[in-house]
Amino acid sequence: MAIEQNSDLAAEYVLGTLQGTARLKFEHLLRQNPAMRQRVYAWEERLFCLTEGITPVKPRKRVWKNIHKRINPEKKTGLWGHLGWWRGVGVATSMMLLVLSVYIIQVEIAPEPGLPTVAILSDKSSQAGWVVQTSLDKRIMTAQALTVSDPGKNKAYELWMLPKGEAPKSLGLLPLKGKRKLDLTDERLAVLKRSGALAVSLEPAGGSPTGLPTGPVLYQGKILII
Repeated sequence: MAIEQNSDLAAEYVLGTLQGTARLKFEHLLRQNPAMRQRVYAWEERLFCLTEGITPVKPRKRVWKNIHKRINPEKKTGLWGHLGWWRGVGVATSMMLLVLSVYIIQVEIAPEPGLPTVAILSDKSSQAGWVVQTSLDKRIMTAQALTVSDPGKNKAYELWMLPKGEAPKSLGLLPLKGKRKLDLTDERLAVLKRSGALAVSLEPAGGSPTGLPTGPVLYQGKILII
């Protein structure tokens, strides 16, 4: 596993979706790799924007109990107990887990609308261009630009769903700066639920004229449930 070259792992670590042996290996890497620790710091700053506009909900007791276990595992030393630099990362990551727990709480209280998702769209060098978040109950997808290069004159970036065994389906053009909301129609929502990933292609300024990608695919990202 080329952990040192994959900044997506830093994002998954901050989101809490990196689990088991992979998470333990990543934490071991953090103790030895200052550059990777900086990526974790950077993703914490980037992903805090996902919590904007969330209405606070009082959690059930068992939810807080589970969060406490994750943040403060019993009878464990080493990474948490002996490394001064890690305390700063630990506090920030703990805050992220607490904030993201609101998503978990909302799913437990009202599971019917479906689980919220996030996709980090990165290029071949693992440079993230956008964070794409979905709110299935509101049928809204929000694309947040991070570090995006100029697509060139009369060019644009177009976002595609990748349903398994089917042709890509367009979600519209992506912003170069700030955020853009994309409506999830019934048709789009059905396709999204069959998709495991999103991709971004370079297209003419108004989008693909054929309904399919015509330019190179420059960014991709798995759809993660949060």
